[in-house]
Amino acid sequence: GRNNDGQLGDNSTTNRDEPVQIGTATNWQSISARNIHSMGIRSNGTLWAWGDGFDGKLGLNSFDDKLTPTQVGTASNWANVSCGEWHNIAVRTNGTLWTWGNNSYSQLGQGMNSVNSWIPNQVGTQANWRTAVSGDRGCMAVKTDDSIWGWGSNQGDLGNATDDSSNVPLYIECYSTLLENEDFTLSDSMKVYPNPVKGGQLNFQISDLKQIGRAHV
Repeated sequence: GRNNDGQLGDNSTTNRDEPVQIGTATNWQSISARNIHSMGIRSNGTLWAWGDGFDGKLGLNSFDDKLTPTQVGTASNWANVSCGEWHNIAVRTNGTLWTWGNNSYSQLGQGMNSVNSWIPNQVGTQANWRTAVSGDRGCMAVKTDDSIWGWGSNQGDLGNATDDSSNVPLYIECYSTLLENEDFTLSDSMKVYPNPVKGGQLNFQISDLKQIGRAHV
């Protein structure tokens, strides 16, 4: 793939037309990649980042690009991570929720508008988050009670009958009439499927951005 910002993590900026191993580590648990940066979690719970560092989206307290996976902080209890276009979201094994990077659309959910974060910062104080996914201008997350929450830019995507953006997580009500549907459509551009109450592999589809995020619930 394309590697102009080191997003392939192979210590170069050379584009690749076939798979190339990243380093020698054999304990990767999960990977999330976007256009110009990538994030990964190892089986020991550590978080790693590489690629373009603009807006602090690598979480390394700088704007520097990284050509190889570089550990983010020292925490070793990361459970899942999702890359947005210019920001990221992750959940720790203790159920806390964290975001970092660009915040132009309040997509970090930290109660502030347009204040970027160069390192992971906790969203609120609750410790009952199960999984989360980043879009380009917002995020969605699922709690352990199977409720869905969203924040950031809102063009009907937050499913709250307004187009008002939110800088904190908002509960997305799943009306009883929708409980038996195969999917839960939030707007013309965003769909969650299968219906969250059915559990399983949860998919967030943002059709106007041609993006699909997946999170196991």
